[in-house]
Amino acid sequence: MVVTFTSIVRIILDASVLMAARHAPKNADSFHLWRPFLHDLDHDMALECAVASGSQCIVTRNVKYFRRVQELKMQAI
Repeated sequence: MVVTFTSIVRIILDASVLMAARHAPKNADSFHLWRPFLHDLDHDMALECAVASGSQCIVTRNVKYFRRVQELKMQAI
């Protein structure tokens, strides 16, 4: 078995997700049900985190990727 940087990162991320799921509140909303919302799935994940935290804005290098956040009463800056 060849150990690469990518495989190590994948293992760490998988473990983090399992731990988060184990400790998540049972009544947590599932925002993934409205995915895909944006053009890029990575941006959807950032948006999901922002919505879950109750953020009013998303700070980004490229506002055009987050144009639809206005529909969620949020602002991309």
